[in-house]
Amino acid sequence: MALLKAPFILAKLLLTKFLLPLLLWGVLVGVVMWATGRVASWFGRHVLPWMLLAGLVFGTAFGVFLYHRLHYPVGPAEPTYDQRQQEAHQEELLRQHLSATPPTPGTANPP
Repeated sequence: MALLKAPFILAKLLLTKFLLPLLLWGVLVGVVMWATGRVASWFGRHVLPWMLLAGLVFGTAFGVFLYHRLHYPVGPAEPTYDQRQQEAHQEELLRQHLSATPPTPGTANPP
């Protein structure tokens, strides 16, 4: 008796666990693709040209902004580390020179 029921149980299992979900997924994907095609068709006719035009306008404006921002920076350039070190060294030399006692007349180089 079990051997006679086995093919029917196997067919039911195959149908409910594999074929039916596959069929439902196929229907769902088909409906989504159909709806997407309809929306994409309307979107492509009515919205996409305006989006492309806006992208072209704003992209060009942003490109011009970036070009000018990079090639013509606003304000003074930040000094590099070497320039700051050189300025500090020159200031230190100037401070030492100004704080030194003036040479006495008749001497070449005071200690």
